[in-house]
Amino acid sequence: MVRESNLVRSINNGSVKPYSLIGLAAFEPTCCSCVRAMTKPRSQELSEKFTDQWHRCRDWLLPYMQNNQPKFLTKDELRSAAMRELKVSKNAFDLGWMAAIEDTGRHDWYEPLRRRLRTKS
Repeated sequence: MVRESNLVRSINNGSVKPYSLIGLAAFEPTCCSCVRAMTKPRSQELSEKFTDQWHRCRDWLLPYMQNNQPKFLTKDELRSAAMRELKVSKNAFDLGWMAAIEDTGRHDWYEPLRRRLRTKS
């Protein structure tokens, strides 16, 4: 289906003929990226957003896991902080968590943190 276009071009005899956006994209390389960006499928946009989010989570977690540092917060506590600070989804954090563990070789971080003793106040 071809959309109607408001863009027109003059023809030698003075009449006008509508431009086709498909034709513009094919002949003007500077316009191709604009047309492609406008027509990017929603699934591709969501995929790119998710990839960006889990990469940011991994990068955020790496300093905590490097240099043999002890695990001081639970995964849930770190996830809550990342979701609040980085504005990422739970699934993006979980993938970033696994990627950071694999990148650093800190497989001990897969194990749950020991429960802390709670003091009565």
